[in-house]
Amino acid sequence: MYYRVGLIGGSIARAARQYGLSKSIVGYGRRQDMQNLETAKRLGVIDDYYLQIEQAVQGADCVVIATPVAAIESIFAMLKPFWSEHTIYTDVGSTKSSVVSAAHRFLALCLII
Repeated sequence: MYYRVGLIGGSIARAARQYGLSKSIVGYGRRQDMQNLETAKRLGVIDDYYLQIEQAVQGADCVVIATPVAAIESIFAMLKPFWSEHTIYTDVGSTKSSVVSAAHRFLALCLII
């Protein structure tokens, strides 16, 4: 499972761990997120974290994008080279039209909602 460590991503990670839904939970963030990432690891919210998205999603069964909706397009652009048909991708954005539009542009996917 992947997420950028924050309140929503952290809550999802905690629930996944509580219910045994994941063997390993990995966080991703930028250098300015280091304190949050280190705290999440120390508290057992995540098992590890990476500053490179390709490392964070490598071998992931599920990727949860827990970022503001305005940033989802850039996250898709970063994920595109590492996209796997064997991985479930989901987001926690409050709206879907911009997410679906970004997915179509960057991933050329046919999404059914």
